[in-house]
Amino acid sequence: MGSNTDPTRRTVLGTVGTGALVLVSGCGMLGRGTVTAQYMIEPVDGGGSLSDSEVDINGGSHAVDEFELEETTEIRYTVGVLSGPSIDAFLVEADNLDAIEAGEGFTAIDGSITLDAEVANVDGVELEAGSYALVIDNGDVEPENA
Repeated sequence: MGSNTDPTRRTVLGTVGTGALVLVSGCGMLGRGTVTAQYMIEPVDGGGSLSDSEVDINGGSHAVDEFELEETTEIRYTVGVLSGPSIDAFLVEADNLDAIEAGEGFTAIDGSITLDAEVANVDGVELEAGSYALVIDNGDVEPENA
């Protein structure tokens, strides 16, 4: 697993986000092409972005952008495919990342799941203080609660 960006600190309305984008290779999905996607994660009440980036994801892989919240915050995210196949996108508690990488069952944050889409717009997901990640999948990773 490698990181294509260094972790950075972002401050948004008293909410501190620490993001690290990681591309992770999966297995299977050999016929699936590379996807280029642009995404943004931000608080609903404004104040700036927790993360705003463009990423290339090989078939059978996914991108993970981790962030932390210091207080309960209502967030939204948008993922748009610029080129390539449709994607799945969802938010998870950071504790679920090990299960995702191991190919084990996991659950995503309720109300945050978009499957097989060229555009994912999720608005108004309330998250308590803690560590979370946006997962953008170009493979076969799917939450049990999808």
